[in-house]
Amino acid sequence: MPNLIRMRKWRPQDKQSILRLINLVQPHIKMSETRWEWQYIRNPDGRPEVWLAEDGEKIIAHYAAIPHDLSISGQARIGYMVQDVMTHPDYRERGIYNQMSIEATKVLCNQKHPLNYTFPNEYSLHAFLRNGWVKAFRIPLLINTRIGTYSRECHNAVGNVHLTQVSSFEKDADEFALQIKGIFKFAISRSSGYLNWRYAEKPGGQYTLYIAREKKEIVGILVLKKFIESRDFIKTHIIDLLVLPGADDILRLLYSKALDFSIQQNSDELSYWLPDYHPYFQICQEFGFEKREVERYFVVFARESAISLGEASNPGNWHLAMGDSDVY
Repeated sequence: MPNLIRMRKWRPQDKQSILRLINLVQPHIKMSETRWEWQYIRNPDGRPEVWLAEDGEKIIAHYAAIPHDLSISGQARIGYMVQDVMTHPDYRERGIYNQMSIEATKVLCNQKHPLNYTFPNEYSLHAFLRNGWVKAFRIPLLINTRIGTYSRECHNAVGNVHLTQVSSFEKDADEFALQIKGIFKFAISRSSGYLNWRYAEKPGGQYTLYIAREKKEIVGILVLKKFIESRDFIKTHIIDLLVLPGADDILRLLYSKALDFSIQQNSDELSYWLPDYHPYFQICQEFGFEKREVERYFVVFARESAISLGEASNPGNWHLAMGDSDVY
């Protein structure tokens, strides 16, 4: 690293300098002060680890890791999602990112945090791979462009199960989270605190939230988002979707609601992340979803002594939703 440039951990008073760098590097995704505080300060799973590089008093690089509660084989562990990794355009190709990554790896990858992950873009992917991260699998994108053809009349109920739009998640979502905890080998835990932080409290998030209840118990959740890509093209994203094991009728109810919502929003396309071996995949295909390959990857860093890289690289072992990324 150049002698005049030093690396350090962030301090609260760095907020404005960090925001200037983020908005310079990615002006198309403006980071407001409110959103920064939501992302970095109000996360219910803990405070982030953030490394900065400085040239004098000027912050010229940023590397952040946000903690999340992971369910790993039914056990609660903390893992970090690395995001907002960037270098000022005037300081690139000087090895700054590489040095920051080395320092971050020393802190993040230990017995307390056996599994960390990220969703790199096409510019940062190879930098992660050079520093020991592993390309686990391609993002499992599904697309439905025949929404009207596969739509079904949605009555918001099936049997004793009723689907209701809500503005937030109550504490009984924690019991639902416990019931689904052991279904997937790897998943971000969906506690009420996490669900509210991620979907009800995100500044400008504009998510539409649904809860399926049988009597008083939560048996499914659905999170949708309308995205206006251009004046002539509207998308709906299935941001998150979960049901209790074996609840096929409830799963069909939630997919029907997603199609119904898409029609109401005049969407041209409904998109969703779901790998082939996921327990929902077969029923999902009944609703007209088709695979679309994208050059975007889910990347992990695992301690082999605690986590099998082979298992962590198998998409069928994960419940991975669009909401697990910081993009959607």
